[in-house]
Amino acid sequence: MFREKIEKKDLSEKYPDYQGGKDVNAACKYFESKFLLKNVHEDKKISTYFMSAIDTDSMKTIFEEIMKNVVENKSEPVRTK
Repeated sequence: MFREKIEKKDLSEKYPDYQGGKDVNAACKYFESKFLLKNVHEDKKISTYFMSAIDTDSMKTIFEEIMKNVVENKSEPVRTK
């Protein structure tokens, strides 16, 4: 759905600092960077994943990757301010 919307409407109409036009990859990177800037815990790594919620195989793979990272890093929940 995001891909379809991006191809029809330029994000810069809503987000003036966005420069990627109707490119879905540029839009994903834009939102990823906005999200990562919110990290108030510089010692904590944030991993981002792009996926389609209707692609259950992709969701399963990403969930498994996240769980692997949590176990390997013995990650603790991050508390926000």
